[in-house]
Amino acid sequence: MKNEGRMGRSLESGVQGLESGDEERFFVMEKYLEITVVGVLLILVGICAYTDIKCRKIYNAVTLPAVFCGLALNYLAGGINEADRPMTLYISLLGIVGGMGIFILPYLAGWFHGGDVKLMAAVGALVGWPAIMSVTFFIVLVGAAMAVIVMLWHNKFWSSLKSIPEKMVRIKAPEQTS
Repeated sequence: MKNEGRMGRSLESGVQGLESGDEERFFVMEKYLEITVVGVLLILVGICAYTDIKCRKIYNAVTLPAVFCGLALNYLAGGINEADRPMTLYISLLGIVGGMGIFILPYLAGWFHGGDVKLMAAVGALVGWPAIMSVTFFIVLVGAAMAVIVMLWHNKFWSSLKSIPEKMVRIKAPEQTS
C-alpha cells in the first residue's frame, strides 16, 4: 500500500517493520494531524486577515501560538527528523526559515510590516518545507486581491499605483527602538 504524504514523498519506507495494525494507526494519525494543521492554518489566516483589515495589525498573540502549534503538530507526526516522514520538527523549522526568508526583503523595502513576516513564519511552521513555497504563492495572490479591494474601497487605487515605482526602489533598514 503506497500512501503519498502532503509533501509528496512516499511513506511506504517509513512504516517498514511496523506490524499491520501499527501501520494502519500511523496513517490514520497522520491524516488527523494533517486535518488539524489545515484547521489551525485556516483559523490563523482568518483571524489575521480580519485584524489586518480592521486594525491594520497582525498580533503576536495570534502568530506566536500558531508557530508553537505548528512545531508541536509536526513533532507529533514525525519526531525530530524521522526518515521518510513528511511532517517532522526539522521540516517545520525549515518552513519557519523559508516563510520568514521569503518576506524579509519586501519587509525591508517597506512593502510589508513585521506582522506579515511573523504570519509567514507561523504558516511555515504549520506547513513545513517545501510546502511553504507553494502556499506563499497563493497567500501573495490573496493578499494582492485584498489590497486592491481595500484601495478601491478607500478610493486610493490610482494614487497607490502611481507610488509603486518609488516603493520598488526604496529599501529601508528595520526601525530600531531604544
